[in-house]
Amino acid sequence: ELIPFFSRMLQSRSPPKEHAIDIVHKTPNGGHECYVVVDSDMEVRELTNTYLTMLSDHVKGGYVDAETASLLTVASHLLSLSLNGKVLDVYARVGDFATDDKVTLLQISTEGDVRKRFSALRKAEMEFRTKRNEDQFQVVVAKSLKSLKERSSIGASRLGTFHSVDHLVAEQTSSDAQSAVTCTADILAQKPTGDVGSDVVTASHILRNLFSQNNEEIEFYDSRKGMKLMDSSTSVQDLFVKDKPMILRLTNLEGMTGATEETKVNELGLSEMQAAIESGTAHPVIEDVKIRLAQGLNVPVERVRITEVFQGSVCFQYTVSDLSSRERQTMLQQDTTGRLRSQFPGFQDLKVHPLLFRPAFDLALFDVRGNKSFVNLNNRFRVGPPGMEKTYTQPKGWIRYGLKVLTGNASQDAWLHPFGDDGNWWRAFHGTARAGRYMSGVDASIPRQMENAALTAMADIHNGGFQEAHVAAYGPGVYCSPDPTYVENNGYAAKVPLYLNDDDSGSVKHFKIMLQVGVRPGSDTLTPQSTDKIWAVRDSKWIRSYGI
Repeated sequence: ELIPFFSRMLQSRSPPKEHAIDIVHKTPNGGHECYVVVDSDMEVRELTNTYLTMLSDHVKGGYVDAETASLLTVASHLLSLSLNGKVLDVYARVGDFATDDKVTLLQISTEGDVRKRFSALRKAEMEFRTKRNEDQFQVVVAKSLKSLKERSSIGASRLGTFHSVDHLVAEQTSSDAQSAVTCTADILAQKPTGDVGSDVVTASHILRNLFSQNNEEIEFYDSRKGMKLMDSSTSVQDLFVKDKPMILRLTNLEGMTGATEETKVNELGLSEMQAAIESGTAHPVIEDVKIRLAQGLNVPVERVRITEVFQGSVCFQYTVSDLSSRERQTMLQQDTTGRLRSQFPGFQDLKVHPLLFRPAFDLALFDVRGNKSFVNLNNRFRVGPPGMEKTYTQPKGWIRYGLKVLTGNASQDAWLHPFGDDGNWWRAFHGTARAGRYMSGVDASIPRQMENAALTAMADIHNGGFQEAHVAAYGPGVYCSPDPTYVENNGYAAKVPLYLNDDDSGSVKHFKIMLQVGVRPGSDTLTPQSTDKIWAVRDSKWIRSYGI
């Protein structure tokens, strides 16, 4: 009924118009609605018909998907479609459409908060244009540009250990997942002996106890019996990291607000985005990514925090604050990758932290290559590049569980293996016995709470998980010691219990626990105040744990 009306209206204009938007009015939710008429004989006819076909098949009455949104963006540009001066984008909702041989009619509306979001992006763009030429911001950009290659290399390693959401979804209904349930019940039904260093049952119970403190379930599987699940052992230290990261990987920034020639995906563009993150400066691409992530994950945008940008093609590492177990389960059930594809035309994949959804551990969890008894060893070695060596003292009286940190790539593993390589990092020890004094809700007068806090902090370390010292007497940084006796005798090595019959009233053994770490050699690695007993590592990325 409306097509003839609009056709006559178009032809009656002087000169005749090939397209028009009319009857713009507000909707009850504060948005706007309009009818769009397109001459079907225009050169964009094929584009319009493709759009209508996709609309009919996928999104009638709903949000447009990524390809449709891209088409709408192109059509909006070609046809100069505007709504009170605002170009329609992916937040447009198509209510209905009609077409004949001459014209096409679309009914398009927007949500009430679209203006607010456009305003936020426009504000970010204006702030960035102002800040990007300031000397102070350019200093941060230069620093980010210098570290881009290293950050991207670390990011690539992180991508290799993070889990694909699509694979996690497929695993939920696999036979291996069912076998893991049985395997977990069997291993935990066995009573731990407390024999550290050789008993896999004791190691499994230690892990289970760690996870139970965070109200998390854990699964074990046995790859020797043909079970194959995505393993979480490389990230066990991150158990108590509150907001575990995810990585969105895009092939390009197509369709993103602010993705202009000035912010295109090159080293400078990525470095400017990283500098904006580090300096707290608004950036239009970063803000747009946050908004689209919130839409795709169905969470408030205020809870989305982008923490890093690196190459590969373009990767955004981000967290969602206070992600509940219910929300995590919903993410696996609602076709999250499909929703993200509808938001990002350049979507490639979504990787998540190995402990975010379903922690699963091979019974070969600990790396036997790193297991070592130091009960009768007290040797000293010089470790590090020529001219920058430091003394490594073996921890006499201790037993080490090696953690799976080796990748199998010789160049990436040189920081740790083989021992004696010129690429080896310095060796040191890190304890968390005093962690409870700085944790919210922990009563330092209650030993059990302090014990749990020590385990919590012990697990809160990996790939930048180290936190700077609360009392920085030796300068700001992450504190550790090259002397294991200093960590033990000064109360830094946590003393924690293992209840051998799984309740607090039964037989118990207490263990002292500290982390063995590698520290990146460098003239600027340690603060000037550091001593031969206390090292303050200036950047948390320069310290890595490899053994418990």
